[in-house]
Amino acid sequence: MKKLTLVLAMVLLVAGLVFAGDPVAATLTGSATATWGVDLQNQATGFQNAASATVSIPLVAAATKANEGSVPYGSISLALSDVKITGDGLTVAAPSVTAKLILAEALSVTIYGAPSYAIGQASPFMTIQDVADEEDEPTLADAVDPDLSGYTGGLTLTYSMDMATIALMVTSNGSWDDETTDPEYGWIDTATTDATTGESDAPTSDTLPGDVEWGLLTAAGGTAANTANDYSAGASITLTPMDMLSVNFKAGYGVFSAADMILSGKVTVKPMDMLSVWVALDGNLPNGGSFAYDAGAGASVTLEDLATLGLTTYYGADDLEAQTVLSVTAVENLSLSETFEAYTVLTSFDFASKTALSYTLDAGFKPYAGATYYNNGSADGTLQLNAGVEASKLVQNTVFKVDWTSGSDISSDIGDLEISATVTY
Repeated sequence: MKKLTLVLAMVLLVAGLVFAGDPVAATLTGSATATWGVDLQNQATGFQNAASATVSIPLVAAATKANEGSVPYGSISLALSDVKITGDGLTVAAPSVTAKLILAEALSVTIYGAPSYAIGQASPFMTIQDVADEEDEPTLADAVDPDLSGYTGGLTLTYSMDMATIALMVTSNGSWDDETTDPEYGWIDTATTDATTGESDAPTSDTLPGDVEWGLLTAAGGTAANTANDYSAGASITLTPMDMLSVNFKAGYGVFSAADMILSGKVTVKPMDMLSVWVALDGNLPNGGSFAYDAGAGASVTLEDLATLGLTTYYGADDLEAQTVLSVTAVENLSLSETFEAYTVLTSFDFASKTALSYTLDAGFKPYAGATYYNNGSADGTLQLNAGVEASKLVQNTVFKVDWTSGSDISSDIGDLEISATVTY
């Protein structure tokens, strides 16, 4: 409680005295739903009542404090998130801070936050979820995913022009200060042991006597001092030489004790308003290892007031993924979408298809239907269906809904039928 009070006091002090921004009125949002349902597989029935509410209290609007009368000068921006009260309790997020030294009109040094070498212009994807047993879902690991967690401090020198932004970055793997924490041991409940961390919860009144023993409660953590004097340097460049072309490139190199090299680039071309094409590449050359890379490409075509078609591909870990998304908007109040994804094209050819269709009537009724099919490369696939109707204008602030959704495989689980009323504020 003392810690929470101190945090609130500091936030209020900064908000009220340093930036003196204009407070914004609190907002309240919430909903309550009563649902009656039946499991069509085992004929179980019953009611469910659910409610949620959030009170959002903005302390101060985002603000900037800077002496912009002459160069050089220091500039700091502070954005305070709302204090939120929900069913889970009180949430107070730390302020977002950005601080720079403005050396010239186009030249600055960012002293907070720290530089980021995060890459991922090309990465695997899976947007069609819950199509089968989670253990059977296709996975294609990101071929380029270097561990950069230690590089959390440094400086960024940025030069900005009309058609380009160039940044030079330097970071260290930790600092001079040893911030590690020792492991904590005590009596544990072995039934709660985490297989990854080895940590366990303390025994409770529900713990079985045979599950109590002396063990690890909290593993060692924190960041060790940078005794190896391990630094890394990097650069990024963003080019927009014309409206139809943009280029983004980032590279980092770890010097002294960790000679790893990473790079990431993406080129986007828009030869016309209706067409956009992009290609991307990520690479990683570990110290003493072999070069790993993955690549992505995509295109989207938009026919105004008619339809949108998108294509995305990914190559990595010696396999290929592909996705097509079609959205039809040619008919007013009609929504039709089709997504097709192939996850392991070069090996087992797992794929999934998801179709959704809805139509909104002027009276506020919206019938809808959908289908999801998943095949893991075998002859037998799984099919999930759903259908229903919503009514949003029968009673003010209330949505009535009748929904049927089958299990992930309708052949083994015909699913649930639910009838609900939701009141929203």
